[in-house]
Amino acid sequence: MKKWCQLITTLWLLISTSLPALAEVRLDEGFTHRHLGEGVLFLEDTTGKRTLHDIQSEKNWQVSTQQTFSFGFTESVFWIKTTVVNPMARQRSLLAQVDYPFLDEIRLFIVKQEGIESYLTGDSVPSSVRPMRHVQHLIPFDLEGIQSADLYFRVRSQGTVQIPLDIWTQTAFIEMDHLRSILYGVFFGLLLSISLYHFFLFLSIREKAYLNYSMFYVSLLGAYVSLNGLPSIFFWPNTTNISDRFLIVCVGFAIYFPCMFAYEVLAVKASRPALGIVMKGNGLLGLAMVALAFFLPYILSLKIVLALAISSITINFIVYVVRFLDRYPPAKYMLLSGFFASVGLFITIFVKLGVIGSSFLTENASYIGVSMMALLHAFALSQRINMDKDQLASTQQELLNAKQKTNEDLDHLVRARTFELEQANEKLQRLSTTDALTKLGNRRYFDDLYLQAFHQGYRDQSSVSLLLLDIDHFKHINDTYGHQFGDACLIEAAKHILSCVRRPQDTVARYGGEEFVVLLPNTTLDGAVCIAELIVGRFREAKVFYTGAEIMMTVSIGVVSVIPYAGLNEDHLLSKADKLLYRAKQNGRNRVEWEPPPSQPEESFILDLN
Repeated sequence: MKKWCQLITTLWLLISTSLPALAEVRLDEGFTHRHLGEGVLFLEDTTGKRTLHDIQSEKNWQVSTQQTFSFGFTESVFWIKTTVVNPMARQRSLLAQVDYPFLDEIRLFIVKQEGIESYLTGDSVPSSVRPMRHVQHLIPFDLEGIQSADLYFRVRSQGTVQIPLDIWTQTAFIEMDHLRSILYGVFFGLLLSISLYHFFLFLSIREKAYLNYSMFYVSLLGAYVSLNGLPSIFFWPNTTNISDRFLIVCVGFAIYFPCMFAYEVLAVKASRPALGIVMKGNGLLGLAMVALAFFLPYILSLKIVLALAISSITINFIVYVVRFLDRYPPAKYMLLSGFFASVGLFITIFVKLGVIGSSFLTENASYIGVSMMALLHAFALSQRINMDKDQLASTQQELLNAKQKTNEDLDHLVRARTFELEQANEKLQRLSTTDALTKLGNRRYFDDLYLQAFHQGYRDQSSVSLLLLDIDHFKHINDTYGHQFGDACLIEAAKHILSCVRRPQDTVARYGGEEFVVLLPNTTLDGAVCIAELIVGRFREAKVFYTGAEIMMTVSIGVVSVIPYAGLNEDHLLSKADKLLYRAKQNGRNRVEWEPPPSQPEESFILDLN
């Protein structure tokens, strides 16, 4: 037994003699930075009344086993001790950094041979009177050559006591801080751009889910800005109690808006009403904390809002899983985004609670999670847009089917105008451009399409062909058999012409009286003549029967085709077709007349197409 006691005593002496070495910071030639955590001495003062003199004589220091000091919620005061040794002959300019803006009071005592220096900073100290005006708590000090100093940090805070402590050379800190500022600027810019993007999306389509998501990113941006100490420096430098409340407000909004976003975009109310009530209730509790943040004690508010944040993440994640199992398409991206964001936020919350230790990865877990969430929500948004496009296409198809059903006799014409069905006023437009007797397009309808086809042919350098038709001896038919019989002839003539024109882009219209016109875009003269001969043949084969009378109709057709060029008047085709129709009449009727297209521009038809 005696031997065991001697062994334990020997080990304790070895450990005790090594403590100064573990806590010592040596400023060698290549020194730039030292993180104070594992192996550094600390002491918990539960009374909060011990002075520097008391601490200097204290022997019961503890050796930290944490990478970063993290003590959770506590009212104790914590002392941290280290020794800085400058073995070089020159002076060293240093910075003591505490990278946690929400610590209420940080006092640094620097014990040197010539005396004791004391510095005070912290969240309860106005930024204008801190040793350095910075988003982090920084204390500059110098150490002469071949000199050492004992550093005693006294830390007190109402919230979570987390002390990420570092010693830097001032040059190295400036370089690190510059890079860190760029990285934070990129991250904050990402949050701001996402929130603005979703807000403008809301303004364009008036979908409430996008407003909720935009506000979520704004509140999340506010929370991150607050956690990095920016408001107390730039917004209220002389007020020490607003930053804590501002954080509670931002977190409260960051609970409410994502709940409302998921409630809307995943259609929770219609599909899972019970879950919807729980989700909405949790979000409203977060909103209530926004109002209560300025009335409840800070510690109580912080604990409540952190508990609500955990429950909100859990509830939302359950909703994502349920809707994913329901095979709701956007839920798969929401589930992945919720997974990454939840993991990052859970780690951050547990660090604040002191459940897990603090490190670079755990400190930045929420940044990584939110960045992944932003990427995945871009995919979710794309999925939602595709669903809307599919719904629009389905609606258009239903409209097309309805029009085809009610207008069976104009089926070919409807197919020729499918591109116009995308316009909401198609039905009214068609009613105003339809000939009441033949159900063909009227002159106005033809003029509009003809002008479009002519300019399209000019742009594409493709042929535009016209067939101008006239029923032979129609005045004699009217005078002999009456106008009703003449109307029946016009109706039958329209059917004959339509039966010979099959392409959707081709147009048949009543030009006036007994004249009809056929517009054939992207059709050469040979193709147009072929269709004209087909129409003449169809009239020769058919007879008209009406009230006991029976006749055979014939038609004369003028065919013209041209590739539009700059300076050619669009009236050229109509004038030319009319002349050729007149020639067909003169040459015996019941025939087709055409001429090859001009090889050179005709000066008499010059007109600027622009």
